[in-house]
Amino acid sequence: MIQSVYQVGFSTQAQNNIQAQTPKINFGQKQDEFVSSAPKEKNFAEKYWKQLLAGAAIGIGLVLLKGKIFPKNKKIKPESTPSTKDITPKNEPAPKSYKMEINSSDLLKELDAKITQEPKNAELYVQRALEHKNLDNPINALDDISEAIKLEPKKIDYYQERIKLYIDDYDYPKAADDYTAIINIEPENPSHYKERGLFFKQIKRNNDALNDYNKAIELNPDDSIAYFNRSRLHETMNAPLKSLEDAKEAAVRNPADPEIKAHLNHITSLNALFHSGLAIKCAKAQDFEAAIFNSTRAIELRPNVAEYYDQRGIYHEILGNTQEAVDDYDKAIHLLEKAPGKKMDKLSEIYTKRGFSLNELDKADLAKESFKKAIKATPKDEIPYLNLVKVLRDEKNYDEAIEYITQIINKKPKDKMLYFERGSIYKEAGKIEEAKADREMFDKLSE
Repeated sequence: MIQSVYQVGFSTQAQNNIQAQTPKINFGQKQDEFVSSAPKEKNFAEKYWKQLLAGAAIGIGLVLLKGKIFPKNKKIKPESTPSTKDITPKNEPAPKSYKMEINSSDLLKELDAKITQEPKNAELYVQRALEHKNLDNPINALDDISEAIKLEPKKIDYYQERIKLYIDDYDYPKAADDYTAIINIEPENPSHYKERGLFFKQIKRNNDALNDYNKAIELNPDDSIAYFNRSRLHETMNAPLKSLEDAKEAAVRNPADPEIKAHLNHITSLNALFHSGLAIKCAKAQDFEAAIFNSTRAIELRPNVAEYYDQRGIYHEILGNTQEAVDDYDKAIHLLEKAPGKKMDKLSEIYTKRGFSLNELDKADLAKESFKKAIKATPKDEIPYLNLVKVLRDEKNYDEAIEYITQIINKKPKDKMLYFERGSIYKEAGKIEEAKADREMFDKLSE
């Protein structure tokens, strides 16, 4: 078990950092200073490793949870002509469309005359209503379509035309009443529930929309579009697990549909982010078993995302599952190495954590190799240097340890702790004059 770095450095300090800096999500929803002016030598390396682990845990949260997982929908006007994907089931005819084929002004005069002759002909009122709509006279259009409905109250096409007029006028309550009237005429037709469900979703009556989609699926459990629509509604309602379930059901029923496939891919990614967020929340509560469980779930959903393996590797290391941590770091490195536009900072960070874990497993040669790869990825980052120096110092390979820490000093000549560390190595190596010079520099920079 790693007492000096992980339990002290991550479990206490890094968790405080996570609590302070990890953004909240919608589901379920200072680094330590040295105590004395002449610190103990081992505290020096631990300082940098604490910074790495705390930064890694917070960084995963900030990168993976950037922005809200399910952004709020923009306020929109309901579609007056909903898309086929949202409403009309495949292999079913679309509602009747009334199109004008002659000059509008001539048509209106002709319809006026015909209605005078046939005042009980509902179809003529519908035609005149549509012509009034074309002429931007919605009041007359509503009057005529309403008269047609009085004459033929069971004609669903007429209600659908009046719904469009109500929506154009933002009269959503009356539009909802007409959707309900249609359902009362054909209560066993699942298409009508889907249409009203989409309308309710667009005017933010999500619970009513959910009830309608549930009814549509009850009436026709093989309808892929009903599952597709309900999945998107669950996404809007911040229910990612239910959204994923419905997206899978839609894909099973219609695997070739490109929009369903795209939605399933989208919602799968969001669910992976959701579980990664839960893992971070569990880690904040120091429930690392649950953190591992949720990280694993994220990996199952998105097995090609390096950050999820990195995240789980940290939790394994904290619990002392060091080999499992190395395995996860290896997988993350493999994915990052083959990804276009390598993330060198991330690679260096994971190589460094991998090296630390390998050293815990008494695999010093592999650890040194990992630290050197980290240095190659980010030559200006002192953390892999310091971890490599520690391994070399433990091996009493003082010359190489001094070589690498000198490289850091050349990059950060004002860092007093680097002189303190090198002076300690010089002392162990029996180079007293060099050790004395570094201690004098430490004292000078401490003034």
